[in-house]
Amino acid sequence: MAGGKETPRQKMIGMMYLVLTALLALNVSKSILEAFVSMDSNIQAGTRSIQARGNEAMADLLAVKTDAESKGETERAKAAQEYIDKAQKIKDMTAEQIGLIHAIKDELITAVGSDLGKVKIEEGDMVIYDCAHIDAKDNYDVPMTLMIGPGADIKSPSESAKGMELWNALLAYRDNLVTELATYESKSYKLDASKLPGEGEFTDDMLSTIDKDDKDIVKAIYKQLTKQELADTHGGENKDIHWVGRTFDHAPVVAALAQLSALEQDIRTVEANALAHIRSKIGGSDYSFNKVTALAWAPSNYYNQGDSVELQVFMAAYDSYNQPIVTYKAEEGDKEVTDVKDGKGFIRFRAAATDTLKGVLKVKKKDGTLQPLDWKFPYTVGKPQGTVSLPELAVLYKGYDNKVQGAASGYPGYKLTMSGGSISKSGDMWIAKPASGVKKASISIFGVAPDGKSANLGSFDYKVSKLPDPAVFMGSFVNGSKVPKSGLSVLTSLRAGYPPEIPLQAQFSVIGGTCKVSSARNKQPFSGSNISSLSGYLRQAQKGDLVVFQVKVRYPGNISKDIAFAIEVK
Repeated sequence: MAGGKETPRQKMIGMMYLVLTALLALNVSKSILEAFVSMDSNIQAGTRSIQARGNEAMADLLAVKTDAESKGETERAKAAQEYIDKAQKIKDMTAEQIGLIHAIKDELITAVGSDLGKVKIEEGDMVIYDCAHIDAKDNYDVPMTLMIGPGADIKSPSESAKGMELWNALLAYRDNLVTELATYESKSYKLDASKLPGEGEFTDDMLSTIDKDDKDIVKAIYKQLTKQELADTHGGENKDIHWVGRTFDHAPVVAALAQLSALEQDIRTVEANALAHIRSKIGGSDYSFNKVTALAWAPSNYYNQGDSVELQVFMAAYDSYNQPIVTYKAEEGDKEVTDVKDGKGFIRFRAAATDTLKGVLKVKKKDGTLQPLDWKFPYTVGKPQGTVSLPELAVLYKGYDNKVQGAASGYPGYKLTMSGGSISKSGDMWIAKPASGVKKASISIFGVAPDGKSANLGSFDYKVSKLPDPAVFMGSFVNGSKVPKSGLSVLTSLRAGYPPEIPLQAQFSVIGGTCKVSSARNKQPFSGSNISSLSGYLRQAQKGDLVVFQVKVRYPGNISKDIAFAIEVK
């Protein structure tokens, strides 16, 4: 309306536009506030269902103890009481945390001038807040002052404000809850929450001291209760805003209450999950199962290379407080297995011939009756045999890593031992090293069974010899070759090694020597394998001259030896 002079009609139209715009804005704001009221009501309804689930798990625990006591199952009753005590501690710490949230809600509602008696309704152990009865629903000064602190920065809320009290209490509740859930003094399982990752990622080492059955639930609860402390808002415009600031900055009181209700639901959810997990440890249904393990089974546990393998992997549930009764058929009749643990009976016998072992596993039902389940185990017995082979040679060489392979028929693995030297595993091979001064060595092979027990399958004797001398090469020329004079100037190095007909893979190195051209007066020394320094000397050679090298070669085992090498100039 600024600018030129307006007529009375134009002024009236402009004023009506402002009034209508204000009314429209008021209606939008009221709709948003009512949406927060509805959202808070729905959150609370979900929380009540979750809380009921946790109460049901607690009631089940108490029922298990009562049932065990009525049947005289003292071990189960004792275990149930231990889990009940743990569950009660979790319920107590949860009640304390929920109590803090309710106290903050009460203070917010009272501070905006609403009648707490109309808003707050208590039904047994459940508390309901009806935000429809709050008068100043759009008040955001009270939530900011109470939760962030008067004049405090949303990046650094006041430590004395209720928001920071809630934040610190939430972190303490998280750490105390997972510690209580995973710590068992009677089983030596302990959790140090100070070593957990905060907002980071878990590592295997962090949970290495707790029961493997508790690791997933600890991770899930810890992550759900871990809120990001600092984060950017408004597309990165505001940097490093604290969770308290992000949650309650300019939040109308009904929005602040909805945020608190959402946090309460998170807490009730982890409480219910924790109680359900504890309940699962003590058994249920017609059969009492409180443990689950994975088993892999196949008709055989030994295969030859290239065989097709069919493996069955399945879940086995058992009751750690009521072990099954396992029997098997023997020559003298049915025998009961005495070694039974983790829901499994362990039978040990000597296999004499191919046969099928049969028996019965009896599982106790909750009504006290035993359910028989037949089982059978077919097995094949073979005669163990062993052999040793040397892929490269039929002898063992001193100063050389002799490669050895073994085969143990009837066993999934084998090991080798050696007299007259040492032998050790290296990848898929074994390396045999004869001792100095011996002329004969012996290698023994042992078949290794799946349980680690071994059986001697035979011993094999071998002669011990020195490594054959290597040949010396100048380029592609060997000892006795005829070399054109023009070729002498381009041959710059000597090497030592075995020709193709010797399959050994020993490594040799040329470390120096001397060279004598027959028509020259003096011989010339050289160092290493490079003979470039001899180029001027070699140019003196004439057709028909004999060029003789005395080459010093280093063998495996750091032994040196002189080898003659001669070529004729053509």
